Amino acid sequence: MKTTIARLFRTVIIPVALLAGAAGCDQDAAARRATVVEVAPAGALDCDAPLVPQNRRDLAIYSARTQGESRTEVFVRAKSDATPHLVYVDPEPGELVRVNADGTRGVYRRYLSPGKFADFTIDLQRAQS
Repeated sequence: MKTTIARLFRTVIIPVALLAGAAGCDQDAAARRATVVEVAPAGALDCDAPLVPQNRRDLAIYSARTQGESRTEVFVRAKSDATPHLVYVDPEPGELVRVNADGTRGVYRRYLSPGKFADFTIDLQRAQS
């Protein structure tokens, strides 16, 4: 029994521990690097989940609505900015459903009626559609 545990320790446990350390499996370090940023003040807006462009991880792009209003606003927020930038306002309800890899364009989905919608491209740099 002692030889089995010793062999298991030498052949499995030590190599796995060394591999995990070399791969950087430090959950505490990952938790220290993660930051939570409030997108809008509580109760002010109903925000959709932010979309992060593949090549611009410093941007968060999201749509939001004020409760009781039908219009939808699209915001771009850089990690370094304290406030988000309003880039598009649609008078009808909708949401941002996709952004391209560099964060310059997005696909906005306008809800026309139950089960019917229209998708169109918006320019996230010039605040135009």
